[in-house]
Amino acid sequence: MKPTVRTQIVPLLGFLMAQIFISHAGGAEAPPTPVAVEANVRGSYLLGSKAVSQTPKYLGVCLEVADNAERSNLGDWLADSGAQMVRVLHPDKDVRIVPASEATYKQIATKSDFDAFRARLLADPEKNIPWSNYRFDKEIPWLGIPDVEIKKVIQAGVSPIVSIAYGPQYYPGPLLKAFTEEIQAKDENVNWPAAASAYEYYLANVYRYASRNGVTHFMMLNEPNGGLKNIQQIGVIARMGRLALEDVRAKLSDKSTAAGLRLSGPACYSNSEEFWPYMEPYVDLLDCHFYNPDPDMFTRQYTRTTMRAGHTGKKVAFTEYNRIGGPLQPDQALWVLKPALQLGALTMAILCSGRAGDPGCEMALLYEFQAPATHRNFKSLVYGDMNLIDWTGRDHGLNGESSEWYPSFEELQIRFATPAYHVFKMLSRCVPGAGAGVESYEVLGVGESTRGFGEVWDKDISNNIYKMLDERKYYALGGAGPEIRVLAVRTPERLIITVLNPAPTPVKRVGFDLDYVKEPYATALVRETSLNRRDQVIAQMAVTGKRVIVDLPAESMTQIILIKEDLTKVTELKFEERTVTPGTIKDLGLYQTTRLCALGKIGERWLDLSELNIAWSSSEERLVNVYQGGLVERVRQTGKPVVITARTLEGGLQISQTVMPDKEGQKLAPSGSLVPNGGFEQTVANTKEAVADWATGWDLGLSPAKGWVAKAGVIPFWERSQERNHTPGGNACLKLTVDPAKKRPIPNLAAVAESRRGFEIYSREYKISAWVWRPAHGGLSEGTLSMEVKFSADRNAPPVHVPLKNMADLPVDQWVQIEQILPVPVDASRLQVSIAFTGEPKQAGTLYIDDVNLKGD
Repeated sequence: MKPTVRTQIVPLLGFLMAQIFISHAGGAEAPPTPVAVEANVRGSYLLGSKAVSQTPKYLGVCLEVADNAERSNLGDWLADSGAQMVRVLHPDKDVRIVPASEATYKQIATKSDFDAFRARLLADPEKNIPWSNYRFDKEIPWLGIPDVEIKKVIQAGVSPIVSIAYGPQYYPGPLLKAFTEEIQAKDENVNWPAAASAYEYYLANVYRYASRNGVTHFMMLNEPNGGLKNIQQIGVIARMGRLALEDVRAKLSDKSTAAGLRLSGPACYSNSEEFWPYMEPYVDLLDCHFYNPDPDMFTRQYTRTTMRAGHTGKKVAFTEYNRIGGPLQPDQALWVLKPALQLGALTMAILCSGRAGDPGCEMALLYEFQAPATHRNFKSLVYGDMNLIDWTGRDHGLNGESSEWYPSFEELQIRFATPAYHVFKMLSRCVPGAGAGVESYEVLGVGESTRGFGEVWDKDISNNIYKMLDERKYYALGGAGPEIRVLAVRTPERLIITVLNPAPTPVKRVGFDLDYVKEPYATALVRETSLNRRDQVIAQMAVTGKRVIVDLPAESMTQIILIKEDLTKVTELKFEERTVTPGTIKDLGLYQTTRLCALGKIGERWLDLSELNIAWSSSEERLVNVYQGGLVERVRQTGKPVVITARTLEGGLQISQTVMPDKEGQKLAPSGSLVPNGGFEQTVANTKEAVADWATGWDLGLSPAKGWVAKAGVIPFWERSQERNHTPGGNACLKLTVDPAKKRPIPNLAAVAESRRGFEIYSREYKISAWVWRPAHGGLSEGTLSMEVKFSADRNAPPVHVPLKNMADLPVDQWVQIEQILPVPVDASRLQVSIAFTGEPKQAGTLYIDDVNLKGD
């Protein structure tokens, strides 16, 4: 039995007024006797009204190996993740086809020569930049096609930051003719041919993607080596980068893109302060990398980094972060819940380390989004084919292997999401991104009560309160230690409270006090990622008081989302498909994805409920999966239709969408008739054939042909006859003889599966048909031939009755096909076909039937 989740909102100084139980096992619990609120919670957190810190503008990810971006499912996964920014064109590659040479720039000897070169390029960048020497629209190993990767990222609604990656090694000579002690090199010491090469490279990147795609963010190179001479040369590159960026800004007709242009870098792991004096005049963001599992270490480094950058009003950026730099063991991978929650704690620290009023943090990008990747195996949020993963513990990257290990399109198709993916997705709701119109969200102060966390009540003596002194006392008193982390983020429309409980024990009845929250929130939603849940909504309630009480599962992240809309007023649901990949709900191939949004109508407004109060489900989740945000993916080839359902947690509204088999899946559906022995070629004579596994009264009847059974105790009107035949190569059919004088019951006959174990049904619509011959002499002239189809999936469901033909309407002395389409429940696993003759003919007569068929339409 799954655990019961109990969530309440009650006034702070009163009695327990409301309690909501959600039992995933369907069992009911008796409500507890009302008690005083203070005695009814373990402890509580008080939310302040003022911002004490601010979030970054963007929370995002780093991409590697974006081959086949146009036809892969990468775009849908990026959109579903909630990432607002992604680093692209990494690992660093020279995108020139022919590397820069001294001969190419030999005419540029002085600063004046450089200015003339620059002016010529800017006179008409579309013509004068040597585009034919750049691989922007060509396949680059381990990168894919840069133009395509950037286009698909933007289509997914994510802002790219383009890694330009130009380093001193991209030109055969140094960028300085003389290395001096000066921070900014004088013009006479600059090697202008080398500088011109750097300028052109930057101009080509920035102009192409700013003018064509509206890209605003660019970064220098990734983790360059230190050393004074190298740093000084990169300083010259930064100067050229700033010139190129400002030149593009002046050329752009889109003023919004022009105003948003930013240059970051170089991205340093531990030596950013060595580079900063040489970069600061030219870049907008001090760019760092951070790898450490301790969230407090991030806060300390962030404080120091912002001191350096903020001294001149610059923001900071973290274009890589994760728990551990370098290789990892498989048990440290993010599909293990504990490391996933550690990453959640680190990300929570990133979201609240910026002090309100400071220049702030522009972005924090998680390394790494997907595997297979070039460098690492165990840092990714999502995975494609895991056969490419190095499971030895050496964590060998694919880029160090032979060409046979280059991943194929199918191997790169993402199909597995780690728990960390859902943790990241929950936290991505706490950051504005480009479309919110603000630079950051407010992080509110949170005060923790002493009792319940720092101190706990003794279970035996209620007046005693103990400090948690050791592990034994901690567990004896039910957990709830200082490891719990709480992040309260206020957006213009919502209040999002995220709670991390990494402890191995659940913490019951934790209160969140809203005394100083003035916004008129109407609905509270609780979502959870834990051992058995993935960003799943578990509770919805009206906000009527000043305290929210939530149970925190062991090793979990819980998120309380307070919104201003009253979701009890939703009157209607509808789907909207928003895929950016080749797969659609109507044609979804293996590993293809699509995204369904569940929109709810409140008054005249449609609100996206997909990640609020919608519970998503699939009728065959191991064949076609749906994640708790509406991302749909076919993970196994099948001929079955699969139903995706979106249901509101409260209110009883529900909509469904059927994912039909694709072309490959249709090949798996059985061909031919599903009716055994529909041509009546196999004989059984008069043996009795029991079918007691169907509780339909067809047991112990006499069989005219194999697989066909009459009602129990009925002397059959039907017989297998060789007088006529319609089956190609056959010699038999079924003969019906009616004689009113013999006063027999209505003739009826059923066909069941020969295997007795049933067969799978692959289509929601079937065509049932039969061939009929009515003799001119002695043929039936009254009564109706009909068929019934029953389903094993639901024996309470009424059978589908299919009237076929009145005898008087049938032509004589010829085979006539009669057929009709009928619906079959999607969960049916077995069918039973019955042939019946109804009516009371007044004279005797015969009828021949052959090739009874039931086949998916």
